[in-house]
Amino acid sequence: MTGEVSVRFLGRSGEEDDALVAPLRFGDIVLTREPINVKFTEQAIVAFGSIKITGLDPWNKEDEGRTVESILTGFLDRIVERDPFDENIGWIYSAFQESKYAKDQNIKARLYTGCRIDQLPPYHRATALARHLMSTKSYSCHEVTRGVFALPRELKHILRAGLQRGGTTGLPGSG
Repeated sequence: MTGEVSVRFLGRSGEEDDALVAPLRFGDIVLTREPINVKFTEQAIVAFGSIKITGLDPWNKEDEGRTVESILTGFLDRIVERDPFDENIGWIYSAFQESKYAKDQNIKARLYTGCRIDQLPPYHRATALARHLMSTKSYSCHEVTRGVFALPRELKHILRAGLQRGGTTGLPGSG
């Protein structure tokens, strides 16, 4: 035993691993699919949606003063597919890129999330959905391309609640 973990999924077509989608590299962008817990997110919006987010660090001011509902609804609106095994899991596209400074200095650095629309692959469904949400719901390009980990810790945990255990959960007592 090596200590390595292998996860295998049987997708909708019956072929192994077709539920997994490898990240797409397009120019400087890495486009990934991320799972979110739809049921728990909807329940959290009902329970805590009117709370305004304040006191964010200076690097993350995008959501300052917005309600929990407006932030989390932005992620629900980005769902491109429901999981074939658990309808409470929705999949969204998120874009990541290396910082310009790190690239210029030839430094290996963490990727940061979000990008401009013109950086996305032109004929990809993630781009089409991002453009649609920007024109119909007035979302910013950051809102339609950022990953879950761009959020404050509590909101990140709401979107990812229960996913690490192989199933989805809702708020305690919600059935």
